[in-house]
Amino acid sequence: MYQLSMLWHHVEMMRRSIEQVYPLLRVAEHRLASQYYEMYRLFKLNIDSSQRLLASETTKTQLPYCSEFMGELFERLQN
Repeated sequence: MYQLSMLWHHVEMMRRSIEQVYPLLRVAEHRLASQYYEMYRLFKLNIDSSQRLLASETTKTQLPYCSEFMGELFERLQN
């Protein structure tokens, strides 16, 4: 889990850096401006889709003891 959070942190850090540099490249009419725009757009799409995928997959995953614990918890809440 630590490695995943570090990967997420680094990707988000790169996305923010691209987001900050792109306007400068555009104003300067630099030849890399369009590439930076595309990188920013793709990073955003990939981050969003990865987040949805991870959320979906982690809700499907249950440890064996979790279902017993959740069953007991729901029983207590209903009583």
